[in-house]
Amino acid sequence: MLPGNGLPNTFSIIDKAHHSKRRRIFAYGFSEAALKSYEKVIQGHIDKFCQVLTKNADSEGWGQIVDMSKTCTGFALDTLGALAFSETFGALDGDKNSEYIFSAIVSAGRSMGVLIHLPIFGRSNFLFGMRWLFQRLILPLEDIKNIQNYLSLVAATAKRRRDREDTQARGIEKENSPEKDIFHYILRAKDPVSGEPFTPEELSAEARACIFAGTDTTSSTLAATLYWLSSAPEAFAKLQAELHSVFTSEDDIHTGSKLNSCLYLRRVVEEVLRISGPVGGILWREATKDHVIEGYRLPRGAEAGVAIYAIHHNPRYFPDPHVFNPDRWDDSIVGAQSVAIAKSAWMPFLTGPRSCIGRSLALMEIHLTIARIVFSYEMKMDESRLADLQVTVDDGYREFETKDQLAAETIGPFLQFRKSNREIC
Repeated sequence: MLPGNGLPNTFSIIDKAHHSKRRRIFAYGFSEAALKSYEKVIQGHIDKFCQVLTKNADSEGWGQIVDMSKTCTGFALDTLGALAFSETFGALDGDKNSEYIFSAIVSAGRSMGVLIHLPIFGRSNFLFGMRWLFQRLILPLEDIKNIQNYLSLVAATAKRRRDREDTQARGIEKENSPEKDIFHYILRAKDPVSGEPFTPEELSAEARACIFAGTDTTSSTLAATLYWLSSAPEAFAKLQAELHSVFTSEDDIHTGSKLNSCLYLRRVVEEVLRISGPVGGILWREATKDHVIEGYRLPRGAEAGVAIYAIHHNPRYFPDPHVFNPDRWDDSIVGAQSVAIAKSAWMPFLTGPRSCIGRSLALMEIHLTIARIVFSYEMKMDESRLADLQVTVDDGYREFETKDQLAAETIGPFLQFRKSNREIC
């Protein structure tokens, strides 16, 4: 569904059997064993990410003001490049490719945000003049070029990865251990039902979709988490106290029983995914048979959907829905029934056979990154830029603005960081 790429991917395939086949193969790259092999890569990029936060520190130790949307996008892009292909795009290093990649990801999101509601504009047999008009209205020519360059870059990166895997499989590079990235697993995988692997064309389509889907969603969640924690000092202090009580040093922060015991960390992330989720709009579904829902007839073939933002802000499930409140996920505070009701409506990763296949990987990356930042740093908001990133919602509440471009598009927050002065015993 990415502009410029006509071949469908796991996220856009409509046919159920074809989708199931693709997903079964893709699942090899997100198995428990695969996730364990990815952590070292994620930790290395968290180290580099944290170096950016205190760059050019002043006499009081505060680093320069950082645009967290852009920096989190660079972090997520580089991390996913390493996880998928064992290559980064140099975004955190200011590589020459990074600027047009940033632009391409935003532009592709805006384009898909329209195409998901008006798919006729993306069909090759649609009236050429109207398709041309759509492209000019939605995307300037420079953005279209950036998207095309981005797609070519990802395709070339995926091809290099396939070539390396072929070389390793033939035993030509015996001295080098295989790169244990996502494509290592899916290049060697076959559908357990049909026995078929991905074709080269399918791999290219999946590579493009994987980078886009995994970058925007992770980066917007990280940016939103840092916004809400910097706006709620009591939540930040509570989370930092929890992390300081569990971990003894930065090196101590890794997956396992200690991280799993950080219940407030999990509640903070759950609340951010609710109030400022990475996908807030409608993801349309086609009725395969006639239905009657709440007295309304939904005939076979009709398309229907509900905006995830609307579900996550429905007071029936989430009292005071515009309030950032991680404690709403604590049954010892609000009661088990209230938490159960909230969990029944919580769906940032969707549910069912179309749910996000990278959920566990995304949560691992988000938990590790937020734990490391809050454990190690103090942070403060550049309040002169608040108007750029907030939006007023019901009853005068202010939220972190997330624009629905399929995946959320965000601005900021603009933060400063310095090393925490708290003594760690």
